[in-house]
Amino acid sequence: MPRPMTARQQAMIEMFIAQTKFEIIDAMSNGELSWSTESYAELSETYNLGRYGFCDDMMIRGLLVFPDEPGTPDGTHLDAGYAIVRATIDEWLKGPVMPFNQARPVGEHSNFDDPEWVARAEEDAASATVSPEAFRVALALKLRGVGRFAVARLQELIVAWMEEDEVIFAYLKDDDTRSIEEQFDLDDLLWSEWKDGFARWVYAPIFERFPEVTARISVLNPHNADTGN
Repeated sequence: MPRPMTARQQAMIEMFIAQTKFEIIDAMSNGELSWSTESYAELSETYNLGRYGFCDDMMIRGLLVFPDEPGTPDGTHLDAGYAIVRATIDEWLKGPVMPFNQARPVGEHSNFDDPEWVARAEEDAASATVSPEAFRVALALKLRGVGRFAVARLQELIVAWMEEDEVIFAYLKDDDTRSIEEQFDLDDLLWSEWKDGFARWVYAPIFERFPEVTARISVLNPHNADTGN
């Protein structure tokens, strides 16, 4: 049976978790790490992380705080403690861990203070809302770019997501905006009344995650449910 952690050990694990969360959010803010990163394994692969991830530089101190039992390999006790960090970060990354509009797309320039970027964004928004079909195509491209569990918050009570190769549109419940009310066909909308709002979304997209949608997508492709690929 694993021995219970001391207060000192618990504090170190909490410090490891806080350090890792900061590094992830900092990297997403700077465009170094994708907002759609959904597991510790994916994070580790992106950064080629070592045994203790972003906390490798604290390993010496960690070994002192988590001394090994006689006859066990070096780092056995610390490894067990760090497993808690991995599990916590895995769960946390199912997030989202930060608002999409605070994350910079990897490899993309997204500065609203740049007149050239703003002009391109406005042009993209206009062309994407020429027709329902054009918007559906533009939306699918954006959703594919941020991860399979991403949900586009198009309006206060309208969302969309990808299921395999199809864009699904749905209304949210008035009294519970985290729950799906019903799906609808984009072609059934009076496009002239909706296109301006959708154009604003293309210009400044907002993505979220909904447990209900994640569960639906996971059922469609259960082998990739943990990785989001």
